[in-house]
Amino acid sequence: MPPLPRGGVAVLTGAPSRTGSARTGGCEAPLSVDSRGPAARSPHRGQKGKHGEPPEGPDSPPLFRVPLHRLDARGDVRAGSAVGAGPPDGGQLMDERKVAAFYDVVGNTYDQSLYFLACEAPYRSEIRRLSAGRRFRRLVDLGCGTGKQTVMLAPLADEVVAVDISPSSLQQAEARCAGANVRNVRFLHESIVALSLESGSVDGIFSYGDVISHVHDAYRQVFRESARVLRPGGFLACEVDGKWELDMLLHDPQERARARAARGVGHLRVWRDIPCKTFTDRELRGDLAAAGLRPVSMRGVNILHCLLPPSVLMGLPHSVGAGWRAISTALRGLDAAVARLPWFYRLASTRLVVAVRE
Repeated sequence: MPPLPRGGVAVLTGAPSRTGSARTGGCEAPLSVDSRGPAARSPHRGQKGKHGEPPEGPDSPPLFRVPLHRLDARGDVRAGSAVGAGPPDGGQLMDERKVAAFYDVVGNTYDQSLYFLACEAPYRSEIRRLSAGRRFRRLVDLGCGTGKQTVMLAPLADEVVAVDISPSSLQQAEARCAGANVRNVRFLHESIVALSLESGSVDGIFSYGDVISHVHDAYRQVFRESARVLRPGGFLACEVDGKWELDMLLHDPQERARARAARGVGHLRVWRDIPCKTFTDRELRGDLAAAGLRPVSMRGVNILHCLLPPSVLMGLPHSVGAGWRAISTALRGLDAAVARLPWFYRLASTRLVVAVRE
């Protein structure tokens, strides 16, 4: 990307410390939430249409302004800067308040569609594969959302740390844990760009739901921060957007033109006015390696399944009819069969990546 302009500010969002919107410690006791800044979750695929501006009011997170001279030429936070972002792909800054507002509004409804249900089996498969025969001291669910993966991770570790930007999502994750009698989760309402966790204190990080792609102007910082908190040999298991999504190639000429214009790197893919960073295979591997993370596996999610009509793909199972449910099941089976083949996972809507801390 071109050098950032001198002077001016990058407007970022964070949240003040607060009590009662979610809890730290076990799920069963109302304690305070540690709130140290912005984090992110992606609205993920298929969420078409206009999303309104986030609400303003006394509970809205305050704005933090980071001078652009505190960002390096790639848009990453310079050493000593608490949090920041640099605008790639045309100068668009991430609005984390909009992200939080989006998830506060959609709550636990967004992840019930056929698209998201197709993600659950790959998530479970990867979690089982990475945890086989192991017991962890501490795992992190980075961008935990409503806690679906948090509950899966809890039996595998002495402690799970669940991080998210949305207070409403954290409340729902907490309730999900309480309903499952999970008591070893600590919730943090803080930045995934600048985690409060100690260096070398984490065995593994799971970040599913396209979280890191959503931090489109500081994703390299997230990779570095993940490497910092991981112990040597620890792993980052994350989900990111692929640049050459099959559905986009076949059906979206405008995005296809933007993708071609971004030579050698990913472009920004936008839903609900919220951009997500896409990656080429070489770019992703290079960025992970630069952070001290060695990629060891990749698999695609929602490859052929994304060719379903949008109204079906984002529909609830009971509303789409038995025929479409059967087609969805068949396409998910085909996706699973080809998910790890390079020329197929590169066509996926997203890909699941595992990288190990050197």
